[in-house]
Amino acid sequence: MRTINYSYRVGEEKNIPDETHEIVFGKAHYSYKVAARKYLSLMESIGYGLREIIRPEIYKHAVSFAHIENYDVNDMNYHFIFKPIEHFNVLKTAFNIGVFAWEFDSIIDEDINKNPFNNQKRMLSMLDEIWVPSNYTKKVLNASGFDNVRFVPAPILVPEIIEASSITSLIGECDSVKLNTAEVNVEEILPFKVNVDMSNYSKTYIAILNPWDYRKNLTGLLTTFTEFSSEHPGALLIIKVIIDNKTTFLNNINEILHIHLGLKGLQSSNVIFFSKYLEESEMYSLMKNADYYYNMSFAEGQFLPILEAMSVGTVAISPDSTAMSDYIDDDNAFVIDSTLTKCDPRSHAFDDVEFNWYEPDLEKATEQLKLSYAVTRSDYKRKSKKAIATVQRVYGLETISRVVKGALND
Repeated sequence: MRTINYSYRVGEEKNIPDETHEIVFGKAHYSYKVAARKYLSLMESIGYGLREIIRPEIYKHAVSFAHIENYDVNDMNYHFIFKPIEHFNVLKTAFNIGVFAWEFDSIIDEDINKNPFNNQKRMLSMLDEIWVPSNYTKKVLNASGFDNVRFVPAPILVPEIIEASSITSLIGECDSVKLNTAEVNVEEILPFKVNVDMSNYSKTYIAILNPWDYRKNLTGLLTTFTEFSSEHPGALLIIKVIIDNKTTFLNNINEILHIHLGLKGLQSSNVIFFSKYLEESEMYSLMKNADYYYNMSFAEGQFLPILEAMSVGTVAISPDSTAMSDYIDDDNAFVIDSTLTKCDPRSHAFDDVEFNWYEPDLEKATEQLKLSYAVTRSDYKRKSKKAIATVQRVYGLETISRVVKGALND
């Protein structure tokens, strides 16, 4: 059985040898761990052994490799790197594969702030192969001169058992916050707690996001849905916020919207936020019980939540730009038009570097929301079935297993 070597830890995590893929949602770089867990779970399920290399950079001389159990430098050893690119470290003697998610239209080929680790082209050039989760990223890297790029997205594996719970039983009594930036007291942020009475609503829309992730276009999401729901009071948007509950809390949401996103005076009883942790099966149950996944992202590297929602038949209302062009179309979703524009510099970590992303059309988004509300049952079922089939065809176990085995010559 071939053993796959992998590394994923950054910073202080390297000093905790007994940690096993702990994920603190909302913490910096948490999404890399989420993706790593999906890739590694698939590899283990198809028969590969797994071995974590906590500090690949320390293995340089032949004697050092004796400290890696059953590691033969003469074998074909694969090393997968699941980290932000500035933290990439290769394992000498191994075939190094970096998993790189990137959602902008170019990569950096200079030492930003005189730091060579910020030079994306240099860091990627250390790798033997680059695995990317979207064809958009592949196109960007090909244009930058990389021909060792392979489209291998993180698999979407639906749990065998999904809790049959209703939305009410899942989150009906949990702490939640109504959208209300009109009454935010910036000196003392007061909690707005409400219970969810689903009997008041006929259509449910969900979104799952980190409020600090500017790619998610929370401003566009909220302004369009607020306008739409003012005419359609039976529509409810439930936003599961991904936060660490250490530096950002549920009660901070309206403050973030008011101060950091400039959304002042926006309020609606048709938009609620909650942050309760849900187990995987519960999260899938929430998505399955919702009618729509509403997305207004400027750019995505793969976007696991919307794919997971589609995998259980929840229809998306979304742009079809960047990674989303791999799976969003008129047959399985309500498509929002978008236009190439300069991106918000707060959305990336590179000062004074200009990237482009795709800005969704607000009028088109509102129009698609209205169409989704009025859709016939038969048309909804047709899109729902197409959504499931798309995810299975591109991201299912059989598809990704075949791609992985082919890439590893097995």
